[in-house]
Amino acid sequence: MAASPTHEVDPPSPAAKRVLVVDDEPALRELLCRALEHDGHTALGASDGSEALDIARKTGVDLVITDIWMPRMNGVELVEALSQMGCPAEVIVLSAHLTAASTEKLHSLGVFRVLDKPLDIGEFRDAVRRGLESDRRTRLSEDLASRGIPGPAERRATVLVADDDDNVREFLRTALASAGYFVEEARSGEEAIEKALACGVDLVLMDLNMPGMGGREAVKALRRDLRDCFVICITGEGSAREIAAALAGGATACFRKPFDLDALMTEVKRLDLISAHRRRRNRWEAIRRQAARAGSISGRLRVWLRCCRRRHRLRLRWLVAGAVVLMIVAAAAVPVLSAWSARGTRAAASAAETVGATMESLRRVEGYLERDEARELQRQP
Repeated sequence: MAASPTHEVDPPSPAAKRVLVVDDEPALRELLCRALEHDGHTALGASDGSEALDIARKTGVDLVITDIWMPRMNGVELVEALSQMGCPAEVIVLSAHLTAASTEKLHSLGVFRVLDKPLDIGEFRDAVRRGLESDRRTRLSEDLASRGIPGPAERRATVLVADDDDNVREFLRTALASAGYFVEEARSGEEAIEKALACGVDLVLMDLNMPGMGGREAVKALRRDLRDCFVICITGEGSAREIAAALAGGATACFRKPFDLDALMTEVKRLDLISAHRRRRNRWEAIRRQAARAGSISGRLRVWLRCCRRRHRLRLRWLVAGAVVLMIVAAAAVPVLSAWSARGTRAAASAAETVGATMESLRRVEGYLERDEARELQRQP
């Protein structure tokens, strides 16, 4: 079943978020879409996982809400496909019959939240709000790091390899994946632009000579639509003038085939560091804008605390645990310190008494000596 006419894939307003609702029950899908539109979001409908995957690939989404049991492609298969595609959107799963093992399986796949049917509308809206605020890659990397497992943060950027030569794409995909990057592939300039916009890639390795839209036109389109995306051109037959035109059109670097893989990977790592810095900067700018919109000082404080909690969740846990341990140690040390203080006070008092008695004894001895000396002086003729 196609998406309902009420929820066609239209360009959203700048402030609206795209939320994709995937369910084979038209009535429930329509109800959830209406609730999302009432909250100011752009709701997109799909009747199964295959249709949802096409929408996510073509237009990009900010949040996916999916049922588990659906024809053609079920919810678990959709979650796995979105993860392989590199989609940054969080996923909320709806189901009426889930065991504890199934729920654990979904969380292991990176699902943000699992909601039971029939839905509680308040819980649903809260989950949607939190899902739109969450950064999936950061959340997964923190969860995995807390268990000592390397997460998506170590895989750094998402790289799109655009080349009509299957061997070159396979070679670059293997090299980039072994270095820990998310990798997407495209066979033409049109497909490269489509996937770059849908997946939000950080870097594109673009062949200049491809059928249909060539690499130079694709570079200009990418630099126009994705300003923070870097493009490295690869060519086997391009002249110096074509390479200069590609660099002038927005490409960061250009390598001739056969290229030096080590030099290419060095350039990729350099651009990855710049991309990471840009992502951090953009994230903090978004936080500042959100805090500015909050208006009141208490609202701004809540925004900053929420963002710090989301970004430094593991550090905050260790900080709180350390504070609790310190308080326990301090509470246990108070009686010991009090006993030591009382013992020291008694020792000081005893020492003072001893010194006082000694001084008194010295004064008496001195008095005896003075009297004896006076007697001796009287006896002398």
